[in-house]
Amino acid sequence: IEIVNGKITALKEGTVSITISIKDRDDVVPVVITVIVSRNSSVSIKIVGPEIIYRNQTVTLKVELKGISGEVIWSSNDTQIVRLTSDGAVTGLNPGTVIITAACNGYTATHELSVLGIEDTVSPTFTLEEDFKQREIVNWNKTFDVLKGIKAFDNADGDITDKIRVTKGFDNQAYGIQVVELEVEDSSGNVTKMTREVEVVWNYDVTFIGHAGSYYGLMNSEEAILYAIQVLKYQAVEVDLKQTKDGVFVLCHDDTFAGYTLASTNWSVLKDVEHTATRCSGFPAQNGSAKNTPYTTKLCTLERFLEICKEYNVKAVIELKYSAGINSNDQSRMPALMDVIERTGMRENVILLTSQLNCLIWTRNNGYSDIECQYLVTSLENEATLQRCIQYNLDISFNITGQNSDEWIARYKEAGLKVSCYTFTQYDDYPKLQSWINKGVDFVTCDWHRMDKVVLPEKSDLPLPTYQVTFTDYDGTVLKVSEVKEGKTAAAPANPTRNGYTFIGWDKDFTNVKQDMVVVAQYRVNNYTITYEANVDEIVESSWPSKQAFIDEFYTDLYNWLLTNGKNIKEITVQGNKVTMTKNGVTVSFDSVEGLKNIDKYDFEKTISNIIYKPVVRASDDSAIIEESEDYFLNSKLYRIKYLDLDRYFINCINKYYPSYDKTYTPLSDGRIQIFFRFHQWQQGTDIGPFNSLPKKYILQENPNYTYQLPTDKTTYTIEDEFDLPSATGNHQFLGWYLDRECTIPITKITKGMTGNIIVYAKWGD
Repeated sequence: IEIVNGKITALKEGTVSITISIKDRDDVVPVVITVIVSRNSSVSIKIVGPEIIYRNQTVTLKVELKGISGEVIWSSNDTQIVRLTSDGAVTGLNPGTVIITAACNGYTATHELSVLGIEDTVSPTFTLEEDFKQREIVNWNKTFDVLKGIKAFDNADGDITDKIRVTKGFDNQAYGIQVVELEVEDSSGNVTKMTREVEVVWNYDVTFIGHAGSYYGLMNSEEAILYAIQVLKYQAVEVDLKQTKDGVFVLCHDDTFAGYTLASTNWSVLKDVEHTATRCSGFPAQNGSAKNTPYTTKLCTLERFLEICKEYNVKAVIELKYSAGINSNDQSRMPALMDVIERTGMRENVILLTSQLNCLIWTRNNGYSDIECQYLVTSLENEATLQRCIQYNLDISFNITGQNSDEWIARYKEAGLKVSCYTFTQYDDYPKLQSWINKGVDFVTCDWHRMDKVVLPEKSDLPLPTYQVTFTDYDGTVLKVSEVKEGKTAAAPANPTRNGYTFIGWDKDFTNVKQDMVVVAQYRVNNYTITYEANVDEIVESSWPSKQAFIDEFYTDLYNWLLTNGKNIKEITVQGNKVTMTKNGVTVSFDSVEGLKNIDKYDFEKTISNIIYKPVVRASDDSAIIEESEDYFLNSKLYRIKYLDLDRYFINCINKYYPSYDKTYTPLSDGRIQIFFRFHQWQQGTDIGPFNSLPKKYILQENPNYTYQLPTDKTTYTIEDEFDLPSATGNHQFLGWYLDRECTIPITKITKGMTGNIIVYAKWGD
């Protein structure tokens, strides 16, 4: 209590004695008064909670306040027995009894709590939510939360989901089913474990093929194959198939291995032969392998390759290179090949790839319609090729350096065919690879590229809007109506034809369609050449006595023509006997016929091959008019007649061995003309069968009794032109022009509607 001027104020509960002194005259009389201070019944504080808990158990005590409010302060008289937090949560630490106190605004309450020493032996439990899947499918290189759909509870600790640990995760770049291990531990040390499965799959719209295995190891070696599978994680691996003398199928790009000719050496000899060489230049050196890394390898058999692919569940792509019994002229070894494929259990996981068309047709006609086949071409922009693929259900594989537009890719895909492209080499970077993936190809064949460096198109089950693209001819005739999904390329019809004109494309872009549209064909009028022949000299058919005689004379004539005409060709310089040509990023120099013959075949293809023949327009029967032009060796006045049969000679080789090659002598986008590569390769020693049947040689015997002047004007015309042919003059009477050398089909004028390059022959009187 507090007493001020005789006024008593109660401060807290209790009993107190007050002594009061009373003065009576001269005496002082003490008086004792007892004052009792009691609690107000309308104010109270009380702790509510259990009186007994177990060690490691946590409970939260509550406090009931009456007549007061404010912050509650908690305390215990023994921190060794319990742990107490500011919100009243108490955890049993050790057996014993403790007094818990709660205080608020001067009022206190106590609570006696006993902690028993009985341990919690009940393990926590996992609970699985509705979206939980025991096996989760994850796309390659994608992330996944392995705790998705899982919670954990404990009888003592309650919800302990946040204590779940992943003890074994998964590799999102490793295909197949992987077991993920999880565990959770409660505060008493009880542990519960569980597992779930994650299956990593390739669910993208493009498949990666390792080219000849990969660039890490020699081509077609087991080392290169395993690198493509184990490190690059490609879904497919391509190899080149050849045969030994005794018919063992081996993997090799060329006809020789370490100096041994495969076709004339038995496997018993070849199986122990080692070959050492270096690969790795360009970009691959930036991908974990030092430049000029040496590799040593032995020949890998087809059977071993198929065993590897089966072990890793990888698609085996077998390119059928020309070999005995496996070519367009002879398929007698195809049954033996199929036997190896069947014996290794790879029939359902193999792709046959080749330019040897008849081998693919054999596959279709002999009970193997289920085996995937890809027709290997330089360019897919050919109507006959498309129709051939549709007829035999052949997918297409084209060279990225050829003419291969989005529109043509769409046409093959619209026909239900898969489209593959090759090869992204050590010099092709990721943007180039990405550009072709963006075009929607189904396969990309790569030397070294990592798949996680490009944006991969995921397959989607969501339907896209579709639009109609109507293709019309110049006169409004509807050529085709194409249904196309939003953002995709419409499949154009076959290039339309218009007599006297060349189709040059369409008036609108239809590679990213977002609405209905009409697309109109565009044309350019053709210019045709008129070649005037004096027809006074006699042409005598002859021949070369040997292959070497033909080669020597051809290259001698080519060298002499370059010395004479090279100064008129912008890519060529001539200094004395030295000829230098720079074209398509390649430079070649030579000062003799032998120097010309020894040019590297790849360099020859990108340089000299570009000036051998002027590109031609070829008829359906493969015939073409070789017009006169001093800019091309075999079109020049001096050599056109002599080598007139070479056009037939080259086309014969293309038809028999290389049907995918272009027949017009038009360079590919990188400047190559492939048939001249083969011709140069043949003269350097590679055996190419059709070239061994030598062409005819023509000798022009001049007639000295004739002098003449041929027209120099009106040497071209279009379908719209009409004019009389000018006359030739000379020391004999000019009798007119004819379309044949024998002068049986006369022609006097160009009439409107005529088309085509023509040669007209003069007829003379006595």
